[in-house]
Amino acid sequence: MSVRSSSDTRFPATPCRLVWLAAALVPAVALAAPADEERESLGVSFRLGGKALFKLKGSLVDTRPALGTGAYYDDGYVLADASGSATDTWNWGYSNASQVIGNDVEFHRLDNSPRPGSMDLGGSSAVFGGELVAAFEAFRFDWGKREAKFGVELGYSFLPFSADGNTQVTRSATYTTARYNLGATIPPPAGYAGSFDRSGPLIDLNPSAGYPTQVTDVGTGALASSFDVDLHALRFGMWIEYPLTQRLSLIGAFGYAAVFADGNLSVTESLTFANAAIPSLAATTSTVSKTDWLQGAYLELRANWRFNDWLSVFAGGEVRYQTDFELQSGDRSGQLDFGIGFGATAGVMFEF
Repeated sequence: MSVRSSSDTRFPATPCRLVWLAAALVPAVALAAPADEERESLGVSFRLGGKALFKLKGSLVDTRPALGTGAYYDDGYVLADASGSATDTWNWGYSNASQVIGNDVEFHRLDNSPRPGSMDLGGSSAVFGGELVAAFEAFRFDWGKREAKFGVELGYSFLPFSADGNTQVTRSATYTTARYNLGATIPPPAGYAGSFDRSGPLIDLNPSAGYPTQVTDVGTGALASSFDVDLHALRFGMWIEYPLTQRLSLIGAFGYAAVFADGNLSVTESLTFANAAIPSLAATTSTVSKTDWLQGAYLELRANWRFNDWLSVFAGGEVRYQTDFELQSGDRSGQLDFGIGFGATAGVMFEF
């Protein structure tokens, strides 16, 4: 058996690059500007900066259930029922109308399939974007020999996550075909599923003469996936600013964080066997989209340097918790795992 896989995380160009440029150029101009005369403060400020989130992990998870032991098949089942009969059963089901052949129902099972399983899409990654936050000063209070500030803040940030992955598996597989006789039963429409304890149309409990048959061959399964999620993050919290010097201060903030995730998942799969007795699967692509609100919280610490009474630069980091995002496509699930992660931000602040 051989397995080859690769993954690649893409970070498309976004307007956040302009934000980082502004964060670098505006303070440089302000350095040459004299400090403004003392003026009445409204207690309102706006922060504009670049933002990064770390430890995001994209993955494609195989959610196809494993077949049980006994007469379970990829397209149905034939199992004993509550009557205890050794010759027929109502506990059976099938998927497709093409399985009814004459007075038999045909079932198929592929064991040790070279179908690729779960895979990482880019592993632990970082996403970059921009953020705008409005802050409002509520009151000031004495903290030791200095005057601290307390207020509330409301912010929005946009961060795009994008990851690709592909893998290929080659191994020997066994394909089983079995037929069961209907007797006098008229088969219900395809998609029928009987149960153990509820009587219904009967079918032979044992395979017809000459069945099951088995064919073994080496097959190759290929899987490629693209997972893109736009993250619109909102935050509402409280902050405390403590001045270390006339220009330098530390700001701590914490509060509620919500993310509106808008995701798209594309999955392309193929399965190839040289032996025509085992059906191959031509490359097929499925695409699905989903939006969801993810709940969370944040704790942030920033350092702020004032050039004058209206312009500052800042840099900081945060610890953040966010619920995960999941997007289902058939029996594949695209997952973006947040958990407890870390973030960083830097930019300029304007005070009024």
